Amino acid sequence: MTQEFEVDATDAGSRLDTFLSRRLLVSRRSIQKLLEAGSVKVDGLRARKGSFVSDKQRVEVEREALDAGSAILPSDAKLHILWEDAHLVVVDKPSGIPTLPLKPNENGTLANALVARYPEMQTVGDDPREAGLAHRLDTLTSGAVVAARDRATWEALRKQFSAGGQMEKHYAAVAVGPLADTGVIEIPLENAGDHVRHSADGRPARTRFTVQARHGAHASVALILETGLMHQARAHLAAVGAPILGDALYGGPAWIGLERFFLHASRLVFSHPKTRERIDVTAPLPQALADIYRIIFRSSNHEKRQ
Repeated sequence: MTQEFEVDATDAGSRLDTFLSRRLLVSRRSIQKLLEAGSVKVDGLRARKGSFVSDKQRVEVEREALDAGSAILPSDAKLHILWEDAHLVVVDKPSGIPTLPLKPNENGTLANALVARYPEMQTVGDDPREAGLAHRLDTLTSGAVVAARDRATWEALRKQFSAGGQMEKHYAAVAVGPLADTGVIEIPLENAGDHVRHSADGRPARTRFTVQARHGAHASVALILETGLMHQARAHLAAVGAPILGDALYGGPAWIGLERFFLHASRLVFSHPKTRERIDVTAPLPQALADIYRIIFRSSNHEKRQ
């Protein structure tokens, strides 16, 4: 059996092994073994290790050569539904729950819980373990995630995510460091293992931000990600000298009792693939973050912006 993927603008410029690792949910080392065995083709030609993918390219993988494990296991984990209809679902993912399984037979992810409630999601997407999810959040990031209940809806949502401006992705964060009142961060990023870094040869990334409140070095920031790269909000704020509170990977200071970083996917705005209705869904700030927000910004002297 051959599995085929089309590279979209979101993944264009990625290393082939990184691209397939994300799509197939297996390690890069497993993908490199496939490349060595000649089990991967790009636009009909045998792919080489170290190559990069471009927009609209077709990537084929011989599934028999890959021990990817069984289909995703259903899990009875509770879901907080923000929007639901016959075609799609928007859920509020808690911090600490992975979006997708990263290894065969892994349980306890958002995808597992979705399949338990919506069995039809097992056959949506390029891999059954995607469970219809059109995008991902970091394990420690909470907030709104959209998943499709049929293939056509999934494809349409993926296109909206890859086309700049069609899917509005809003985030709430607390940054620590000097930060302008408002601005745009345009710093290209490249993958570097478990993190991303600035690189002139990286993929374009654009983040808009507005500071809504300040107290000392802390700033409450509203973010809109106009592209959707791995760790984009975290890396961009760190790159301008204002890393996210609790984000040790990117230099953010710790906060006693905070076992995550202060980043929340607060809102999704998109066009419904079937009805063309503009969907606007908000995910409330988790209680743990709301408590820290009140502690930091409760001073009557801090600056507020509406």
